[in-house]
Amino acid sequence: MNPVCWPLGGLIAGASAGYHFPGGRYSLVLFLSACLLLSGWWISVGRRRSFCPPDPTDRSFSGHAIRLLPALAGLVLFFHAAASISLLTGERVPQDHIAGRADGAVHTVTGVIRNLPEESSGRFRALLNAESVDGVRASGLVRISWSSAMAGDLLPGDRIRFQISLRRIRNFVNPGGGDYRKWMACRGIRVSGWIRKGSLKRISSGRLPFPWQWTAYRRAELQHVLSGIPGEAGAILTALVIGVRSRISPELREQFVRAGIAHLLAISGLHIGMIWALAYGIALIPLSRIPYLLWNHLSRPAAAVTALIPAGIYTVLAGCPPSALRAFLMTGAAAVLISGKRPADALVLLAWVAVILLTVSPAMLFSPSFLLSFAAVFTILAGIRIGNPSRLQSPGGLEADSDGPGRRRTRLRNIFRFLKSYVLSSLWISLLAILGTLPVTMSFFHQISFNGLAANPIFIPLTGFLVLPCALAGAGLSWLWPAAGSALLQLSALILNTGFICLPLFSNLPFSRYPTISPTILEIIWYYGLLAFLYVILRKRLEKKRNGTEESNRRLIYMALFLLLAFPVGNTIHWHRKRFQGDTLRVTVLDVGQGSAALAELPGGGAILIDGGGFYDNRIFDVGKWIIARVLIHKRIFTIDVMVLSHPDGDHMNGLQHISRYFSVREAWLNGSWTKAKIFHEIARNAGTSGAVTFMDGQIPDDIIINGITVRTFCAMDYAAAGESAGWRDNNRSLLVRLAHKNFTVLLPGDIEVEAEAILTARAPGLLSADVLIAPHHGCASSGSQEFISAVHPQEVVISCGFKNRYGCPRNHMLDRYGAGRRRIFRTDLDGAVVLSSSGKRIQEYRMRNKTR
Repeated sequence: MNPVCWPLGGLIAGASAGYHFPGGRYSLVLFLSACLLLSGWWISVGRRRSFCPPDPTDRSFSGHAIRLLPALAGLVLFFHAAASISLLTGERVPQDHIAGRADGAVHTVTGVIRNLPEESSGRFRALLNAESVDGVRASGLVRISWSSAMAGDLLPGDRIRFQISLRRIRNFVNPGGGDYRKWMACRGIRVSGWIRKGSLKRISSGRLPFPWQWTAYRRAELQHVLSGIPGEAGAILTALVIGVRSRISPELREQFVRAGIAHLLAISGLHIGMIWALAYGIALIPLSRIPYLLWNHLSRPAAAVTALIPAGIYTVLAGCPPSALRAFLMTGAAAVLISGKRPADALVLLAWVAVILLTVSPAMLFSPSFLLSFAAVFTILAGIRIGNPSRLQSPGGLEADSDGPGRRRTRLRNIFRFLKSYVLSSLWISLLAILGTLPVTMSFFHQISFNGLAANPIFIPLTGFLVLPCALAGAGLSWLWPAAGSALLQLSALILNTGFICLPLFSNLPFSRYPTISPTILEIIWYYGLLAFLYVILRKRLEKKRNGTEESNRRLIYMALFLLLAFPVGNTIHWHRKRFQGDTLRVTVLDVGQGSAALAELPGGGAILIDGGGFYDNRIFDVGKWIIARVLIHKRIFTIDVMVLSHPDGDHMNGLQHISRYFSVREAWLNGSWTKAKIFHEIARNAGTSGAVTFMDGQIPDDIIINGITVRTFCAMDYAAAGESAGWRDNNRSLLVRLAHKNFTVLLPGDIEVEAEAILTARAPGLLSADVLIAPHHGCASSGSQEFISAVHPQEVVISCGFKNRYGCPRNHMLDRYGAGRRRIFRTDLDGAVVLSSSGKRIQEYRMRNKTR
């Protein structure tokens, strides 16, 4: 075992323990880890295996102590990482921290902008180092947002003063939902707010330290220059040069994702490595002609060190993301090793780079870019050790040019072999990257695309060796010679427009977007364990072929087969029993803020989605993408039997846009009301395109039995006399849904108000009786009359509302009314998602309460 395994393992375990057990509760994990590390050291000493260079046969106290050093380093780094993450994610903050003033009231805040503001959907967003709140000294980071009409020319280092309503970062607490509050806390952000209109004022500029201020100004200037390049080419160049992706439209981003080349839009090790390799090749040409360097074999080391300059400049201009830092450290270490003429193991070098980065910032472990970058590079390096298909296909290499008539034929044969080798190597590396990052991609993005196998060999060299160098050269010249810089940027845009003309072709290929499950920790461990065993077996076989030994690997093969078969079989049985067996109706009222969405899981694996929540603008936050889709994927539901839209209001409808796009919907039920909103028409169109049968109110059968559940839909309009509904608001036209399973019934009335309640109470009281009532209209005073509640006569009431919403829902007198008669009340703003289940006998409740809200 290599010594780097101990500090790296200690950092990963410590960061994970501090994240999941904050506030010092990781002490037990620390104790168990210490016991494990010491046991491993004791076993290694007993077997006379060494973790360090000293002689393994040295049984002296100093020999034991030296061999213990890596394990002790792992323990120290475990405590360092656990304490750092625990301090970031814990509830305790300094007394002057701005989080202590996040009470929802309006405050006057003064601070310094920390990063380059990013524009999206007509608003700017940036991080602010707080200096004072209402004239009192304050500290800490706050994420601020403001309208583009207020001020669009703010730069990092500007000291500003404004009025803002501060709020703590909070979570939507749902099954399968990530902990957004902790993720932001790992970045040092606990508070956010929207600047009030007309209150933003710039006080002074240039308040950052000189290196950071200079870098910020250069990035701002480049952003301004790149903004002059119109269209998609300008958006891609902005992402490639300075790492700002706010200009990229959702449609263009979707094309990159479907083509399997979305990694090109994020500055990573691929970009830094290609710039270093290109600079290395260019620098090697003149340096190899210097006699002193040539005779002393210093041309390559000098070129390797010289190439670090453009790579470092590019890393700084990109904003130093973790993936770029990792790549720059890797190239720097490679340059040093080339200079010292010492061979090194690339995997060990990569591990030491990870140790350095995680020691400086343990929170990087929870960054998707960090995980994707290291997983991809580690798998590629390990796969190259096994072999490169290009070597197996063309063992003879390139032929030497011959004199005579066969010279042209030999050159053509060499070109063909080179192209064949390049294609095979590109396919092999792309496949390794996909396999290495598969669990990470599934966990964070819930989709994979195999089109990258065909697209990467084309778009990677186009981007890395043509577009990116040309754009960086133009960016550098734009400070010294603006005309030449602008010409180079326009040239790179032309290359982009020409080369990426075939992007739609790759994005429309089969398997361009394959939805996936969200893997559990055990599934991820099994997957990487399986890859490790396959790697060991293949390495052993290669060594056997090289050495000509007859050593058998049956034990490893049997263990790999056990991992390959036993765990997937057991895991499949577990999920099959959980999804498709049982006789339980489970209704989950989701936490979607000030809106409504409920998921009914039926016996036998059926699913009914009733409304989808939604904010007023999906570009700001898409409830369907970030909440409902994650819940469905977590529960491994990819087909929805019935999707119900009670009425076309944004807080019930907007979240269904994403679901209708990317999930299979068998039937869609609408209430019959029409609206000019584009989202409504897209939902109806997507449902029809996917083969769903769309029913309007009046076409839906009264009682439908789905997997043993009786589903009844009705509307107050059906019972209103002619002219009686004149002047009704759209809320009163809501479609009501009643689910019945044996003796367990749930009523979801949408947003009906007192007028519709009065009609239903007087003319259809038998349809209202239910054990569980989802409070109409989020618990507003315009709904929930005493007569309606008495007609329903529920045992439990669930109110779906937003945390401290501007409408004040639910009102105190409404809580008293719903809670009369010892009824139990659940609120999504306080309890998170509420899960109600029953097999027809007893109701079981589960509240996904987040104690930190």
